[in-house]
Amino acid sequence: MSRLTTYWQSRGGGCPMAPVRALFPMMAMRGFTLIELLIVVAIIAILAAIAVPNFMEAQVRAKVSRTKTDLRSLKVALEAYRTENNLYPPVGNPSFPSTFDVLTPFTYRLKAVTSPVAYITTIPHDPFARAGQPEGNGLPFIDPAYSYAPGNLYFGSAPIFGTKMYRGSVFSVSGRGPDRYILFGNYCMAHPTAQQDGAYVRGSYDATNGTLSEGDVIMLGGGRM
Repeated sequence: MSRLTTYWQSRGGGCPMAPVRALFPMMAMRGFTLIELLIVVAIIAILAAIAVPNFMEAQVRAKVSRTKTDLRSLKVALEAYRTENNLYPPVGNPSFPSTFDVLTPFTYRLKAVTSPVAYITTIPHDPFARAGQPEGNGLPFIDPAYSYAPGNLYFGSAPIFGTKMYRGSVFSVSGRGPDRYILFGNYCMAHPTAQQDGAYVRGSYDATNGTLSEGDVIMLGGGRM
């Protein structure tokens, strides 16, 4: 017999749990039924179904915000490069454009803004990049950098017919966006051709179409020299 029971009986009482059982008689009779447990599990599942998509959308919005911040930083670095060199960093040989210039890896395209003069300390990585995975649309890129495309990589025509005034005077920088693929951002979306044929509009990510909608996060820069 426990001390608590002995003390309670010495005070003229019975079992110390008797008052509790009198107040809550059902507790002494049974625990949770299977139905009750299933109801609890169902409620938890419903709450999870509501919370998880909202959490995922919040993550996507945060990555889009980070992408835009990174693209602005790259734009500042590219503008600083142009101030000193009177043109934006070329990709390939602007004097002899090649169709294969568009296959230049993204990290290499931006090398000129980090060395020999550091216009930006490091090349930021796209938060939507898939590590070690090639891009869609047949593109072989597996580096996590953003896409930089000067005017000689313009969209819509063979590079050999490019107008020289745009080759070092306009550019676009692009991130993959929530669909994790580069759509048109591999080309210069600031070139008039991309503007005229609607490629810039069709290829741009727009959150109003849905947080997980297709399209690249694109920022334009430059103007005619």
